[in-house]
Amino acid sequence: MKWRPNAVKALIATVLLSLLPCNVFAAGWIKSTSPPSIPGLNSGWWYSVNAWNSEWYAAKEDNVPGWYWIDGNKDGIAECYAFNKDGWMYANTLTPDGYFVNADGAWTIAEKVQIKSVLSVGTSTCRGNSGGGGGSGSGSGKTKHNQDHSGMDDPIKQEVKYSYIIRMVTPDGKILKEFYGTGKPNAFIALDNEKFSGYRLSGSQMLSAQLTEDNMIFTVIYEAVKEAATDSNSEKNPEKIYGYRIEYLDIETKSVLSVEIGEAEKGTLVEIPEKDLDGYELCPDQEEGFVLRFDKIIRKIYYQAVTISTPSEAQMVDWTIHFVDQKDHSKKLWKSQSGTIKDEGRLTINFPPTIYGNDGSIWESVETPPVARIIYGPGHYIEYIEFSKTGHEVNKPDDEQEAKELLRKFLVTARNQEILITGERLETISDRRFIISDQSSNDYRIRSITSQINDTESHEFYVIGKNFVPNGKAIAEWFQDEAIYSNLLEQVIKIGSDTYYVARMGVQRRFESATCTHNWKIKRKYDATCLRKGKIVYVCTKCGEEREIVTAPLGHVDQNRDSICDRCHRRMFPQREGSKIETTLADNNLTFTCIDEDYLGGMLYLADQNLPMTFLKGYGTPEYKTSNLYRYFRDGFQNAFSIHNGLIGIPSPVGTAYAMSLTRADYESHRNLISGGEFLLQDSENGQVTGVESDGSICLVNPNTSGFGIRIAIVLEKPVLENADRIHWDIGDLQARELDGTTYIFRCIDQNYSDASANHRQSALFLSDSVIPANYRSNYERKVQGDGSHRYVFVPGPIVNFGESNDYKYSNFRKWLGKSDVYNMEPISIGVNYAFTGSSAKGEYSSLRTNGIQSHYIGDQQLKDRFFILSVDEALKYKDHLWKFDGSEEENPESQYAAFSKGYWLRSPAGDRENYDTGYAYVVDLVNGNIHPSFIKPEKETGDEELDVTTTYGLRPAFTMPQD
Repeated sequence: MKWRPNAVKALIATVLLSLLPCNVFAAGWIKSTSPPSIPGLNSGWWYSVNAWNSEWYAAKEDNVPGWYWIDGNKDGIAECYAFNKDGWMYANTLTPDGYFVNADGAWTIAEKVQIKSVLSVGTSTCRGNSGGGGGSGSGSGKTKHNQDHSGMDDPIKQEVKYSYIIRMVTPDGKILKEFYGTGKPNAFIALDNEKFSGYRLSGSQMLSAQLTEDNMIFTVIYEAVKEAATDSNSEKNPEKIYGYRIEYLDIETKSVLSVEIGEAEKGTLVEIPEKDLDGYELCPDQEEGFVLRFDKIIRKIYYQAVTISTPSEAQMVDWTIHFVDQKDHSKKLWKSQSGTIKDEGRLTINFPPTIYGNDGSIWESVETPPVARIIYGPGHYIEYIEFSKTGHEVNKPDDEQEAKELLRKFLVTARNQEILITGERLETISDRRFIISDQSSNDYRIRSITSQINDTESHEFYVIGKNFVPNGKAIAEWFQDEAIYSNLLEQVIKIGSDTYYVARMGVQRRFESATCTHNWKIKRKYDATCLRKGKIVYVCTKCGEEREIVTAPLGHVDQNRDSICDRCHRRMFPQREGSKIETTLADNNLTFTCIDEDYLGGMLYLADQNLPMTFLKGYGTPEYKTSNLYRYFRDGFQNAFSIHNGLIGIPSPVGTAYAMSLTRADYESHRNLISGGEFLLQDSENGQVTGVESDGSICLVNPNTSGFGIRIAIVLEKPVLENADRIHWDIGDLQARELDGTTYIFRCIDQNYSDASANHRQSALFLSDSVIPANYRSNYERKVQGDGSHRYVFVPGPIVNFGESNDYKYSNFRKWLGKSDVYNMEPISIGVNYAFTGSSAKGEYSSLRTNGIQSHYIGDQQLKDRFFILSVDEALKYKDHLWKFDGSEEENPESQYAAFSKGYWLRSPAGDRENYDTGYAYVVDLVNGNIHPSFIKPEKETGDEELDVTTTYGLRPAFTMPQD
């Protein structure tokens, strides 16, 4: 493993060295004097895997423990331990994935420690004796774990998984949702995990089902409900209703025997009912109840199989081995072992030759381990392994305990101060964060915490130097006039050969509007509508400056082509005879054609498709007003039809229907607009119904046997045609856009923009008011190493450099910008058709002479985007705006200066017609005041993970808006 003590960001981990309960610098168990306060994680134990204690066992993600087999006392027997994401060991608790660990942290089933034999490895440890033991045969010392090279194992062996689908449907078969999953064979699958507005589970619906074969489909019925008015004072707060699941499992196979699912208010004491399961009995000491503190909590209750003994089974003998004082067998010195073995079988018992008591006493075994015994029945075989007391450890007083306690108190204070700045939860902050060992780690700690201060209040934080005196040079260098700081050396603490310098630093940020890197948040918002402009007022949380943005009307949208606006839900699109719309009726897709522009005050539409009579399960009586068809149009059609707004009711003496069959008169008057046949009309005669033959002729038929279908007619409101608010963008107008969760202000720099194809699209060009630095979203994350340990590594953000080539089409920048919202933005032709050579003179800024840069045609590149960055030719055209930011009338590039924003990229490559794949692209240099080529990635390796991939140039995005 590569160890780089000078790579700051790699590490915070060495801080726990000072907290060792004994002065041993080696891999093994280490107990912290300042453990987290979380129940189950507060024992303070963690496991170091190298001599520097800079890497440790930990889980890969939150709430999913990492499991490791560890032979802590080198007796050849390993126990299984669980660790959280920060590396703290679980102890005396139920782990988040549902397994019990005892006070020593070892995995247990029915209070029996799960163990496995391993090759003894000579690692030193600061932890006391670990319980455990094992024997041959099939007793509880046997385990189902498979050890790999890293020592990591899940407590339960992987099993065959079955696939299944949960299909949630309405009684009429409409699918609300489908869920695909996998589970163990014969597992019980919960079926009530989904909720749908306006629906509830059918009263006869089973809440769980058993997965008995692969590719099973479980159908869950949901019934429609109408929301009833309720007394608001009696309603339960849904945020306080938590669900739970109780699983009853076979302790040997871990298969699910039964499942109990329920919900109750947060904090309720839930009793666990004992199940009467055929062929099983409850294991001793199972949980009888629990307090519902979390949503979707799972409890596991173990049962053991009860079988009638066969002649061969009758020869099995239960055995128990106790490790005791030679003079007093009632005094147990070590945890007992137990199991089952065949009568007259040979049992090998492994145990440590020396046991250290909690009182410091030393016990030596009378017999040298391992020992063998022949086990005889009948009955329960009990054996005593004897130890004799040979001495007593001398408890030396810890002369440094007071110093260690003082350091612990400062670490607690440091965490409490940290949360006031970062807003983190106290228990998630590690002590390792605060301890630094050199200037690099000092600077990283200070820059990191100071950068998170986004107000002008005074804040204090702690830096603790190990054999190094903390200083605030980084604040002066990085933040200059934007921060005032103080540095007070509060305490010097000696522990062994190490000296800890506790510094309390105070910082107050200054954010002047002219130089502030604004953090914009919405203060007031007046939403735009389809036809009306809106307004948003943004305020900078740092300097307090406000900006008012006018938002353009949204415009009508009809993605499903039903003539109803998807935003305002009104009929706003022009329609005339022959216009078509698309709809759904239950699970049927239907298109309708307008056949009359003025019918009952609306517009008459006729379906283009016939629905079969089976849709209604029969026509019923021939008389239309008493038929099943009419009852459906009156009572059921509106709920199943996709159009609700704009649907006009059709009155009659027996009610109002929302669809109809055409009358013969309607058909005759609109016959020239109607194609196809074999459908029924309203009229009836002599017990038969009027129909339309395939050739368009009229006939009388039996509606239930003719094979004729239903051609539905509807009446929709006439569209309301209104003009939207007109908006014209002028130079200087502002817009706001969100990129990857951060809001940026853009300013209009051209009110009549033309794209690379010279198409005047009546659009306005907006350019970002600030530069997004190249290290945007870059950070350091703890990653799992090959041996299962963790260390911090650099994770680059999305715009650290141009990309693998200087072709903007495949750049990191285009990929990132393409993920952002593009509301009301024009698609622009941004194909790169020219490469460039040369540069402008340093210090010229907007006065630059363009003859120093030559263009070279390299072909037409077809490329359209909404967000983009400027090209060289565009930069030359808008040179008056290149070094101005935040609305300044004067050039103010210094407002954007930072280590990773010394300029910003253009999309044009450097090169000529013959060679433009050069690895260089152009930048606007804010420091030197010119335009020049730059290599698309850092050219030199520095040994720093971040600087080796991150350029010093950021992004200044642009987009266009439609112009009236």
